[in-house]
Parts: sequence; structure tokens; C-alpha cells
Amino acid sequence: MIKSTFNSFPEYAKGFYGQAGNPLKAGSLLKQKDLANSLQQIAAKGAKAVYGGKIGQAIDTEMKNSGGFLSLNDLIADRAEWWKPIHITYRDCEVYTASPPATAFPSLIRLGMMSRFDATELGHNTTAYLHRFAEVTKHAFWCRLKYAGDPEIDPPPLHKLLSENYWKEEV
Repeated sequence: MIKSTFNSFPEYAKGFYGQAGNPLKAGSLLKQKDLANSLQQIAAKGAKAVYGGKIGQAIDTEMKNSGGFLSLNDLIADRAEWWKPIHITYRDCEVYTASPPATAFPSLIRLGMMSRFDATELGHNTTAYLHRFAEVTKHAFWCRLKYAGDPEIDPPPLHKLLSENYWKEEV
């Protein structure tokens, strides 16, 4: 498949799937020297390699050359934000994941809704089990589409979505 579409790939993607302008053959060794160099710089200099160092400068140059909007000043000024993780209890285990603005909360909705069923009774990978799992997954992703966004502007109702009552109502 890669061979038939390789020539239509953007130049940067050809580096992932080919060498010297040709697609890799099955079993070929892929060497990514630029990636190795970047990882070595990050290992040696930490975040400064990206936020102001050679990697950041390379990103800045590439963005300017390709009409991108990100600049070296943006990288230097960037500060990570900390959001408290969210969690539920699933079968006597505390399961944590990233809170919004990450879109991981549907995984907890899915676990919560699946906790309402006896998986043993449904049978491992039976049609009934897989159908139930598919329906629960569809609902969880519907919640993501409806509620994901900037939690400082329009926070999702996690107190509702991650509650036993909600899971009971929805299954």
C-alpha cells in the first residue's frame, strides 16, 4: 500500500516510510538520524533543547518556511499547565486519567457503564459482550463530542458523567 501511494506523501512523511526517495521494503531497517539527534539533544539539555535550543530554532525556521504560525518566541514563552487527574472506582480499583482539556474522560464513562454488567455472564468476546461494549463505546464518544473543549470556558459535567446514577440510567 505504501509503495502505491508513496509519491503523493508530503516530503516529511516520506522520511518515515522511505529512504533516499524510495519507499521502504518489508523488513527494511528504518534509521531516523534526525529523530535520534533530537532525542540526544533533549536527553542532554532537557526542555531547553526544544524551548529555545537547536530544536526550537529548527521548528521556528520550518514554520517560517512553510507558512506556519508557531514561532521560537511562542516556544520560549510556553508554560505547561497542571490539571488535577480525574478518576472512578472500577471493580475495587481506582482508575485515573487526564482531566479536561484532555479528552480521556470517555474511557472512564465506558468503564463505568461496563461496570454495570457482569462480563462473566456475557461471556468473553461473545456477540452479546462485544455488542454491549460497542454500544457503550459509542455513547462514551458521543459524550466526548458533546462535552470536550476548554474546561475554563465550558466545563463538561464530569460530576454527572462519572456518577453511578448516570451509568445506571444510560445502560
